[in-house]
Amino acid sequence: MLKQAVEFTRVFFALNLITALTLFPTLSFAADGDPTGNWDIVVDMGGTPVPATLSVTKNDDGTYAGSLSSPLMGEAAVDSVTFSENNLGFTQTFGEGDEALTFTFTGILDGDTFQGILANDALGEMSVKGMRAGAGVFGTWTINSLSDEGEMEHTFIIKHDLTGSIDGQDVTNLTLTKDTLSFDFALKLESDTLALHIEGTTKSGKFVGKATNSGEALAELSGKMSKVAKGTGGPFGTWAFKTTSGEGEMSHTFILNSDLTATFDEVAVTKLILSKDEISCDFDFTLNGSIYNLSIEADIDGDTLSGEVLNNGVSTADLVGKLTPKAEAPTAE
Repeated sequence: MLKQAVEFTRVFFALNLITALTLFPTLSFAADGDPTGNWDIVVDMGGTPVPATLSVTKNDDGTYAGSLSSPLMGEAAVDSVTFSENNLGFTQTFGEGDEALTFTFTGILDGDTFQGILANDALGEMSVKGMRAGAGVFGTWTINSLSDEGEMEHTFIIKHDLTGSIDGQDVTNLTLTKDTLSFDFALKLESDTLALHIEGTTKSGKFVGKATNSGEALAELSGKMSKVAKGTGGPFGTWAFKTTSGEGEMSHTFILNSDLTATFDEVAVTKLILSKDEISCDFDFTLNGSIYNLSIEADIDGDTLSGEVLNNGVSTADLVGKLTPKAEAPTAE
């Protein structure tokens, strides 16, 4: 009973801690070497990965504050947030008096990632990894355009369902990779409509690109993310794949992350290109001791997809996939 009670306590309080950091309404996106902003984190609880969101802000006096949040347990503030020479630390205390449990986090920030240890004297250590939420593209961007007409500011919103808008007007053909985006936009003028193509790079919450019309550059664009989109949705999550080929039918697991990385049977994919209706990527696949560099080209229709697996451009298998439902939080007995 004691062992079970300690394990339950460990899980319960770790979930509370993970749950505590929440997204603030707005945030100033931080450059490398600055912990402020929102972070997607994963706590390893005895081999079970538990996701959460960490948010860090900077006070007017130069000190830091923060919070943690998770879908399982809600949100709460963290205490004693410190940052010096890329060393990040904070504490979280649950309960009062003799029953209080204090967790201490110590870790190292490396650009848009960090890793460290969450520790409690009685319950031991748990590893934590984090990635800057704004390192992705989903959220609200403040974009400045510089052209012969002068400088203007625009609001660009990208949603997890792979739709977007500029200044409230929908864009089309939104296509994303890990570090780039492109889309088309019909700019309404007083007596005409100007067809624009926007493309650029996204890295560490910053955007640099250009607007063109029929291949001719019209404006230079630059900006930064001003608000990170909460949640995920869209095509992101775990997919159950089935391939049918001369080798028969095989089952696979494909995980598509909102930072525009993915794995196929735990092997990282490359050259991922994603739009609302299509996905393509490359991956290495081992079969009978041989390694094959394969590609996926598939159409997405909500929570299903269909397409092909190709080897050097030649179709080798038919592919179908189903987005698996997200796990629900456990309920108390």
